[in-house]
Amino acid sequence: MKKYNWLYLLSFSCVLIFFTACDKEEYFKSQSGTEKELKGNWNLIAIPKYNADGSLHLENWTFKDGTVSVERNGNTFAGTYSIKTSLTKVIIKVEGITADPIHFNGEWQVVKLNSKFLIIANDHDGSTGLTELEFQKGN
Repeated sequence: MKKYNWLYLLSFSCVLIFFTACDKEEYFKSQSGTEKELKGNWNLIAIPKYNADGSLHLENWTFKDGTVSVERNGNTFAGTYSIKTSLTKVIIKVEGITADPIHFNGEWQVVKLNSKFLIIANDHDGSTGLTELEFQKGN
């Protein structure tokens, strides 16, 4: 009997470590729940805060009914998005934005999504490194 108690304890420990690991991800999110939280205007928290010419970097992404609109420094670009969910991941796939497609288009993994913040990450081609964008919910 003691042998089985150790097995249960070991199994529970492995599950606990899995859900509390360093890597932050969204677990057990439904597609409709993600859509509801994602809908609206998100203001990019830009790093660096200023463009090369010294002007303030402003970028807003708006998600609504499968359409994403990106306003960047006074220019607006539109595309589409879809959401895929699994047990351990939420992916937002952005397509169709022709201006700077490497920056916008692709499969973005949701790191954090709640009523105040959206953090998404993407490794566009596997060789340039991870791009992470952090947003604060707008009006």
